[in-house]
Amino acid sequence: MAVLAEFLVGGLDAARLRLLAGRVLAVDGMVGGADFIETFRLLRHDQGFAARAAFVMAMRIARRLPCDSRATPVRLPCGRPVLVQLRRHKSRPR
Repeated sequence: MAVLAEFLVGGLDAARLRLLAGRVLAVDGMVGGADFIETFRLLRHDQGFAARAAFVMAMRIARRLPCDSRATPVRLPCGRPVLVQLRRHKSRPR
């Protein structure tokens, strides 16, 4: 919704669109199993982001994605993949 709103008000210039595309590629890589260094290299060398921009982008994504085996990819009803973190809840005795 936020990207649509940016588009509708004319806020998506080429630089902003490139940044959003880089984030999508980085998340896709990390969900696919890439670590921080691999994601940084993807952004820096393959996509041509500046070193600082690639580092900050990879860092922000890495600290927000779950990094344990409880992270499970699922699909929304519209068909888009998302990452859901399953939590173990201890049931209370009744």
